[in-house]
Amino acid sequence: MAATVRGKIISLYRYRGRMTLHIEISGDALIKPGMTGSVLKEETEQALSNGQIQVVKVTGRFCIATTDLLKLGKNRWVLIRSR
Repeated sequence: MAATVRGKIISLYRYRGRMTLHIEISGDALIKPGMTGSVLKEETEQALSNGQIQVVKVTGRFCIATTDLLKLGKNRWVLIRSR
């Protein structure tokens, strides 16, 4: 079973047709580029439909991920699967 890490979206913008998310994660989380996860429905553990994310960069306690979602609404939490 893969471990998961919860993160908070602190900013976002659209770039080349995809939404780019800046996410704050725990400083000791073992997150690496290429890992995947989901945008969560508000503050629950339920993944949004089509809310898959892919981590593209990690720097300390922050990571950058992309998603095909067109809008986030009130949804500001993600769950990333670490291997």
